Amino acid sequence: MSNLKHCHPFVRCNAVFELPRGEQIFKNASEIIEKFLVSQQDPSCKRNAFFMLFSCARDHVE
Repeated sequence: MSNLKHCHPFVRCNAVFELPRGEQIFKNASEIIEKFLVSQQDPSCKRNAFFMLFSCARDHVE
């Protein structure tokens, strides 16, 4: 979770891919990814977050 707020975009981009793997731990992983997607300025972080949201929770993608 702390890596989603890391200062380097590379770390944030990779952290978003690891969150859905812990879906049992984070029942609200799709909401966390959605908030991450909205708050990001880095295009690669936005792309990765959108990709994960699309593949894990298509009902949250509008």
